[in-house]
Amino acid sequence: MPTEKEIRLADHVDLTAGVLVIGGGLAGAWAALSAAQHGADVILVDKGYCGTSGVTATAGVGHWYLPPEARAAEVAARTSAGGDLTEPDWMYRTMEVAWQRLPELDPYYPWPVRDGRPNRATSVRGPEYMRVMRARVRRAGVTILDHHPATELLLHGDGSVAGASGIRLQQGGTWACRASAVILATGGTAFLSRLLGANNNTADGHLMAAEAGAGFSGMEFSCFYTVAAAHSTMTRAFPFMYGTYRDCDGNELPFKSFQIGLPMIARALVRGPVTVVLDQMPLRTRERLAHVQPNFLLPLLRKGIDPFKDQFPVTLRGEGTIRGTGGIALAGPECQVGVEGLYAAGDVASREPIVGAASTSDAGPHALTAGDIEAIRGTVSRELNDIDKNMLRTGDGLHRSLAVLDDLWTQLVSQGTGAADRDGLRAREAAALVAAGRWVLNSAIAREESRGMHHRIDAPDRDPWFTRRVITSGLTTVLTTLAPAAQHQAAEHQAGKPLAGERVAS
Repeated sequence: MPTEKEIRLADHVDLTAGVLVIGGGLAGAWAALSAAQHGADVILVDKGYCGTSGVTATAGVGHWYLPPEARAAEVAARTSAGGDLTEPDWMYRTMEVAWQRLPELDPYYPWPVRDGRPNRATSVRGPEYMRVMRARVRRAGVTILDHHPATELLLHGDGSVAGASGIRLQQGGTWACRASAVILATGGTAFLSRLLGANNNTADGHLMAAEAGAGFSGMEFSCFYTVAAAHSTMTRAFPFMYGTYRDCDGNELPFKSFQIGLPMIARALVRGPVTVVLDQMPLRTRERLAHVQPNFLLPLLRKGIDPFKDQFPVTLRGEGTIRGTGGIALAGPECQVGVEGLYAAGDVASREPIVGAASTSDAGPHALTAGDIEAIRGTVSRELNDIDKNMLRTGDGLHRSLAVLDDLWTQLVSQGTGAADRDGLRAREAAALVAAGRWVLNSAIAREESRGMHHRIDAPDRDPWFTRRVITSGLTTVLTTLAPAAQHQAAEHQAGKPLAGERVAS
């Protein structure tokens, strides 16, 4: 294994590891730490700087931290909220992992104290959390390679994953790492919506997984939006619970909850500007806001806005598959993805089993001009973020957006191979964004109902037949199938109902 200095000085670096983790956000850091603690030789590569890149470093992070006696009720509540697409085994396992591992942060993080004990159920400040995780990962012996984006997976002749390769953004040149196991932890994508911290999240891991033969689940649940000041990328939803909203005509919008209020704001925004004043926030909460979410106030104060007295314009920023639930379909409890040697963790993986609806390839990077690439990125962002296309969905609108992205994909696959440099990386990101957008749109077209965050104006009711997962796969040709959630499969089989595929005609 070369030293970190040798790695910095070489034009190309060949590496070996027991486990290669791609992505340095929260999921990647925990995955690398766990693998190292189990004795593996681990390398972590990050497109940015592990500890500051990704959405965790700009956010407050909550955990599913519940004592055993409280879990059954929580599972029942979240199953209902998730459109009956969850898997209780996954939910219980997730809560148990959080229960066991979160206390490890006690020496590093000043938890608030309740009844004389650390209140670990509270939100953890993202910047501090990620600084701690980077230090823990390094102390565990993991080699961290910052600014080393992965661009493709390496495969054995039998199709199993042998490692990955990529480029070095700062030193120049390329890298390749042979590994017994590769963990994708590249995060979700907000399709360049200007969501704070998400600009680097361009579905790179999704594209690599698809090229290796993995499929996706729940990609239609990618239409979660967050209220933000119109001039800011600061997306902290909590304070907006206490707002008085008005449409472009000055009429008050009756905001009672985000579930009801967000679609109402969306429809109003299609007509014109929407404003809010946070005049309903209790005084005690106002006093704590600067400590709990200090970044929320900064963009407003810089504009001379007192958010508790002044009306200011707001927008909705799409969070794509970050706060949505779709991603790489998991094939087993160890986060396998159905391709030997490949695993997924965090937002790149489908969270459908946990939250339901309520977060060698036939195409590669291609040599387009810088202007072409920026135009493609902008087009994908519009088709996957415009409120009237992605939040207020219709079958006709989804088909129109899909036709646009299909044309973009045709442009990409007709070009030459991109270089192993920054321009090549931008082309690769564009390909990943288009691919992910096509999976989202195909999934949303297939789910001809409204469930969870997926709302079809032309199919506003929930259809019990669609208590099924929408599975998508493929690149040039996208395949879509429907399969029942596991807890419904046995019951449907006993009743003689179809388990997948087309609805039986009456």
